[in-house]
Amino acid sequence: MIYYQQPGSVGGGGMTGPLSISWGDLSKDCQQGLIGAMPGPDSFWNNVDRLLALVSAWGAESTLEAATSGTTVETYNNISWTLLAAIGIQETGFQDKNEKDGGGVGVGVFQITIPSPTITAAGANNLATAASWLVNFLDNNETTIIGGTTGVSESDLLWMVAASVNTGAQGQINRWLSGESPDYHTSPNSAGGFGNNYGQNVLNIMDCFR
Repeated sequence: MIYYQQPGSVGGGGMTGPLSISWGDLSKDCQQGLIGAMPGPDSFWNNVDRLLALVSAWGAESTLEAATSGTTVETYNNISWTLLAAIGIQETGFQDKNEKDGGGVGVGVFQITIPSPTITAAGANNLATAASWLVNFLDNNETTIIGGTTGVSESDLLWMVAASVNTGAQGQINRWLSGESPDYHTSPNSAGGFGNNYGQNVLNIMDCFR
């Protein structure tokens, strides 16, 4: 069992106090998403690590919500703080870290590829700045996907937007036009294969915040 003080929560008698999160409290979709994002056996210590990732994402709720509120009259369709939180867990277990994988450098919680013309490494390591960047990235991807497809349901659009973090917007358009899953050839692994689960993992993790 993991204890976490959710912002604004109160314990008995109106006193602030911790909420408890245990593996068994989570929905099956949530559990499946966390296991997919943080692979390994469904064991006690692995599940503790997954719960800690979830706790870290819950702790960032106010920062992520601020990023999704926007600073203009534009409404970010489908882009909620829970989507950002789920992407952070999928990418890093919601840890601020840098990774060098031979194809560039992924920086921060969201593993933004640096160098980038739109954000610095310091910005990618700053959660508020990185979250705002990710919201705009997802919003642009959504607009591009809508413009390049027809007949996409709202649920499929959310799946495609989530998977576009791994494939880019054009990659999602290509998959749609070819009749392929949004997760086709996503989540590449070190063995040269693909997990084919990036977007679905993100959607399942979003269920952890319901």
